[in-house]
Amino acid sequence: MGRRRTNYEQTPARLAEGTLERVDALLGEGESRADFLRAAVEREIRARVRARGAREKSEGEAGG
Repeated sequence: MGRRRTNYEQTPARLAEGTLERVDALLGEGESRADFLRAAVEREIRARVRARGAREKSEGEAGG
């Protein structure tokens, strides 16, 4: 069997100059840029979902 497929979607991204060098400086042992970027995107998604939920909850309390 081949290795497990971990990325099902791809998207090009333009990053500010120097960003990849900063990422490379922070990579852990055996960690790839892709691993780092996937983890960062997942953290941001979770944070925004939590923020949206908190905002919707406070709006609901204020309205009724």
